[in-house]
Amino acid sequence: MKGYSTHIFCTPEVHELPQAYTSEIASLLDGVKSNHSFYGGGVIGEEIIGDKIDTFQSRYRKLSMNDCFELCQRIRNNRNDINKHPESFVVILTYKENDQKWFSATDGKNIYINVKDLELYSGNQTRYPIAFQILENIFQSICGIVYKENEIDERIHKKSKQCINDLCRQKSKIINKLKNAKICDSCKQVANSNDISDYELEIFNEIMESIKTPAIIKFSPPENESKPIKVDAKGNILINGILFDIEYQLKSIYILFLSHTVGSAFNDIGEYLTELAWIYQKVRNKGKDIVYVSKVNIDRIRNIIVRGRHNQFDPTFYRKVYKINNELRKQLDQSIVDSFLIKKDELGVYSIKLDDSKIDIDTKFKYQ
Repeated sequence: MKGYSTHIFCTPEVHELPQAYTSEIASLLDGVKSNHSFYGGGVIGEEIIGDKIDTFQSRYRKLSMNDCFELCQRIRNNRNDINKHPESFVVILTYKENDQKWFSATDGKNIYINVKDLELYSGNQTRYPIAFQILENIFQSICGIVYKENEIDERIHKKSKQCINDLCRQKSKIINKLKNAKICDSCKQVANSNDISDYELEIFNEIMESIKTPAIIKFSPPENESKPIKVDAKGNILINGILFDIEYQLKSIYILFLSHTVGSAFNDIGEYLTELAWIYQKVRNKGKDIVYVSKVNIDRIRNIIVRGRHNQFDPTFYRKVYKINNELRKQLDQSIVDSFLIKKDELGVYSIKLDDSKIDIDTKFKYQ
């Protein structure tokens, strides 16, 4: 590879030890002798974030891809050692989602990576898929494959070739890509046409293999360990490894159903009202321990779900069940979605038709 350098930074919310965190990722990529260097730059400050501080402080606002690349450019402008080498790469790691819902992207020299999404699928081993995403974006950049709004470059493989340039439409497949990816023959030709020699490609492969080898060990669970549906310690719902992304109220209702797979007609919501309020409060607080269930939240849940007397359902509850099922149909493959829907039987009992052995709810979300 040519003598490029890559500088890795993170936004303040990503890690409590940002310098060590970014340096560890840089060291992972720097494990192969080459003339390409990787550096951990630590956390970016308010002087870089600047007028985007409101976006970072908001739970709901998303960054545009241009925002992401602009932050990288501000880092360049603020660091003379980077700015005087325009061929260098600047990487920004952040929990802030982008409006395109991409894991990562590059404009040619600046690279954005959504660390939060990667954490959902890799737990505390995030440094491996992050390093892979950095490598992937560098490779795409030197091949002239860069981000374009609402457009996917034709050289990205929409059907998997187990190649570094595979498109992961289902984000859960990023770990499989990390473990299996190589540079396919057609992408080698693209690289050669962009003046990347076979020797440079070999160095690239060596760096990729240096990441993949420990990653395969880290991400190879024992036989029969995985379950089709999981609620993790932060209240994220993963179905066959795919993040089921719904808002707090709907998520709380769905977790309640997962907790009672035998189902219920819910004719007396009072039996479940406190539990649902407890789940809602836990979901809102990302799984943090709560001392008691707030009366405000119980009242809020009652207003959301029931009307008048506590034992009567508001039609809005049925609409929420409909919304949950509709989101499941949107987000899951149609070949599997039926198993995860909330259904009503001939006795009026609503339930998710899954055996308890197929559901893994973290202890933080098990109501006592």
